[in-house]
Amino acid sequence: MRTVGNYELTHQHLSVYQKSATGIDGESQYHYTAALQMESCEYRLHLYFDEEDNIVDEPFLYKKVNNEFKLVNADEYLESFSPLAKKHVTDVVQRLRI
Repeated sequence: MRTVGNYELTHQHLSVYQKSATGIDGESQYHYTAALQMESCEYRLHLYFDEEDNIVDEPFLYKKVNNEFKLVNADEYLESFSPLAKKHVTDVVQRLRI
């Protein structure tokens, strides 16, 4: 899956925490970041997962505006973002736990 709706996946990474932080990072074990592009606009998608690989909160989508990423509404794609993240993190996380 290289696209979600009109968004094209350009690259992605997984962040795993050595120890808990505060806020949503404190509730999650790791998070997935996807860099997306739609037309000439850049976006960043963040999904946070707990120790049982459940998504902790709704996906957060940020749009780059004037060299700064600002949170935007992406309700129409929320159902699609979760499977995108799970597809790309499940195998990696399972291997890290071995």
